[in-house]
Amino acid sequence: MNWVLLRQTMDVRYPNGYRHWDCAGDLANQLLGLFPGLVVDDGDPSNVTMSHDEHQIKLRYGVEGATVEAASLDEHTNLFEQYAAPFFALVFRSFAIKTTSRVGHRLVNHLTLDDKASVQDYIFKLSIKTGAGGSFFASSEDERLNTKKTTGFILIFEDEKIGLRINIGSGKAKTNINGPMLNDLRRHIPPPTDIVVLDIDNYTLKPLNISDLLINDLAKSNAKMVKTRILPILEI
Repeated sequence: MNWVLLRQTMDVRYPNGYRHWDCAGDLANQLLGLFPGLVVDDGDPSNVTMSHDEHQIKLRYGVEGATVEAASLDEHTNLFEQYAAPFFALVFRSFAIKTTSRVGHRLVNHLTLDDKASVQDYIFKLSIKTGAGGSFFASSEDERLNTKKTTGFILIFEDEKIGLRINIGSGKAKTNINGPMLNDLRRHIPPPTDIVVLDIDNYTLKPLNISDLLINDLAKSNAKMVKTRILPILEI
């Protein structure tokens, strides 16, 4: 099965990020200088949002946390790593952040199948294989319940320090285009394809010292876990 990474997001929440009110503009200028092509989309007392259209990067920082979201352009271009580590380093230094209250790293993958029926059949079979609710109503005599099939499910696993939330459902993949001659190009855009969406969120449950938070190492470790440990479980 050919699972493809769509996007990944690193969301770091921290207490007492009130220096945002003093440093937001200066931090924006530093980021604009560090990443040519980045633009400021919006800013208010709570958050500043920035983006880079060509790189498909979104940045947000504010009083309660900071986030990097990156589309996966191709397997040879990891723009997430190029942006994430220096971005968070600037935020933590500017806002004098010492500890985090939560670190979440989400990886959204998709699997393309032939049609909607194939997607729903895959999800139902996976729910049976993994015990994720596929036979939940099997013992019920109510046909309103026992005739229904699983079309999506969420699993949450936690220990004392780390949590893992797995969300599997269906969706559509569309091709988006920008630029001149859009009307002519639209005629050649392929129709949306049916996909299985796998959304995995790895998150911390306890405060973490900034000195122990190695952004790119964490992202690589989580991506490897998904690829080598979780995706094989999803084979049908």
